[in-house]
Amino acid sequence: MRLQQFCSRLKNCGGGACKSLPLPLFSTKNITMYYIQQNILTEIIQTIGDSPIESGGIIGWRNHTICTYYFDKTNIQFEAEYTPNVEKLNQIIKHWAKDGVTFIGIVHSHPNGYNRPSISDEIYVRTLMEDNKSLTKLIFPILTKVNGNIKIDFYEFVEKFSPIKVICVE
Repeated sequence: MRLQQFCSRLKNCGGGACKSLPLPLFSTKNITMYYIQQNILTEIIQTIGDSPIESGGIIGWRNHTICTYYFDKTNIQFEAEYTPNVEKLNQIIKHWAKDGVTFIGIVHSHPNGYNRPSISDEIYVRTLMEDNKSLTKLIFPILTKVNGNIKIDFYEFVEKFSPIKVICVE
């Protein structure tokens, strides 16, 4: 069963983006759960949500919580796919590492409500992981807009893409 939404209405998830979203529709059976700081989720929505489709960035984590995000405003813009500015993002990842934050994923938008990883996404992620043996998994959020509403679906890539549950925390 795929995730319909990404944020539970938890007691510790007050205000902002989380409160305005419906409860997630998910089965907890066989779904990995991660956490994202509310301010990071809001920043993703505000930057990628207000940018052309196929915009994106990277996310970092510490203690199994997504706690850092960098919007790739210098990406190579194509209408059909997000192409990261690898040189700039590698600099950011090195800076994060000094602060104890580990690169954990790539977030980007898809057109027309297409909320699943594309074949191009899978090829990119497989290549990234083959070239970086230290990566054992990636979190891959996909942001879509339908009728002006923003939605994010989260996936984890280990050997293939699988939906995951992500809970907002303060």
